[in-house]
Amino acid sequence: MVTTDLTSPFDDHADAVHAACAEAGIPYIRYGAWARLGERSFHDSLKTAQAGLRGLETLCRRWNLRALIRQTPGSLQAQAGYAAALLQHRRPGFVGACLAPGEVWPLGLEGWRLDLDALGDYVQALSVTNSTLVHANGRWTRTPAPLADGVADWSALLDEVTRRGLDVFALLESRYADGPVWRAERAAPAPADSRLARELLRRDLEAVRQRLGARPVRRASNKPRRWYRPR
Repeated sequence: MVTTDLTSPFDDHADAVHAACAEAGIPYIRYGAWARLGERSFHDSLKTAQAGLRGLETLCRRWNLRALIRQTPGSLQAQAGYAAALLQHRRPGFVGACLAPGEVWPLGLEGWRLDLDALGDYVQALSVTNSTLVHANGRWTRTPAPLADGVADWSALLDEVTRRGLDVFALLESRYADGPVWRAERAAPAPADSRLARELLRRDLEAVRQRLGARPVRRASNKPRRWYRPR
């Protein structure tokens, strides 16, 4: 998967990015955060975002890719209900959502179930990270949070995915090379400890594999069909 900040097919290099993904054999492309437009209403901003996603889906279909959106703090799609509104009229499996439970704040099982209820078949991926975002002094910063240390109840969250039979894949997003503690920007960087980084990665991979297993992900072609046209 490739993560981008694209929000419109007219963004700089949008077509070139999609073409490069297709050439490299990368099937998934994840888009950026749609923001509220100045003084315009949420409804107007949402309509603009939906138009951008619709255009990006057209690029995906041209290059036989799958589109994902992500929940990002401060964006239109920060909450699952809004993300579901953004995805309305898109076809699940061709355009989907990448959830990141526990990344921004501690997430209980009931909140996770509500997210899954709101997004349903649109859930295509889980963004699993060994850090959490904390908002303080008007900015977002990351703090270390290895999965195996129980920052989020990953066992229960992944069990819920399995119970619902959702066809998802897990993405480990992390900064293991920086070690278990990441310093403030002005502080001296911690020396890289490759052995510790590998051990953290091994533990977190095991935590995910124990629940999701190593199942192959199969997707049908995303080429245009006569009976389906993006609205």
